[in-house]
Amino acid sequence: MQLVKTQEVTNELRELATIENVANIKGTSFIGIQGYENSSNEISNQVILLGANYRNAQIKDLNSYKNFDINSLVGEYDLDLLNKGLDQLISSLEKTMLKDDEKEALRLKNDATINRSDAQKDAYTHIENGIKYHKDTDTLYIYGYIVSKKVIQKGSYKVVKSRPLTLAKNAIKKACNLRTTKFRQFKIENASKLKMQGISI
Repeated sequence: MQLVKTQEVTNELRELATIENVANIKGTSFIGIQGYENSSNEISNQVILLGANYRNAQIKDLNSYKNFDINSLVGEYDLDLLNKGLDQLISSLEKTMLKDDEKEALRLKNDATINRSDAQKDAYTHIENGIKYHKDTDTLYIYGYIVSKKVIQKGSYKVVKSRPLTLAKNAIKKACNLRTTKFRQFKIENASKLKMQGISI
C-alpha cells in the first residue's frame, strides 16, 4: 500500500512540475516524451511541438481535401465510394471550423458531428497551453503536434473490421497526409521522462 501511495505522490509531483514548466513557455516549444506506454502496450520515444496552431492545421487539411486527386485511389476503391467519403470528410471538417453561432444552429438540429466535438471538448478542462485535465478519469494530459516517433517496443494492436466507406475515408486521409491527425495527447503518468527547455521531469 505504501508503494502505491509513493507512486501517487511521484505522479502528482511530476504533473505539478510539468504544469509549472509549460506555464513558462511562450509561443511554441519542443518537448521530448521518453518511454511512453500507450493503451496497446506500445512503448515509444516521441517529440511533440507544444503550442502548434490547430486552426492553421485545419485550414491546410481542408485545402488538401479540396485539391485531392480522387483518381489516384481508383482501383483500390470504387470511385463513387471515394467521392462519397471525400464529401463527408470535407463536410465534417468544415462543421468543426464554424463560428460558435453557426455551430449553435447545428446543435439545435442535433448534428452528430457537432455533438461529438462538444462531448470531446466538454470532457476536458484546459489548464495551460498544451496541458489539459480529463474530468471523469482525473487524468492530466500533455498534447501537441507530433514531430517524430521512435517505437521502442511494439504493442498488441486490435484488428478492426471497418466498413468499405470507412476504409476509403482512411485511405484519403493517409494520402492527404493530414496535419490535424498528427496532434496527440499523452498521459503524463505514462511517460518515463519528459524533457522541455533543457529540463528533465
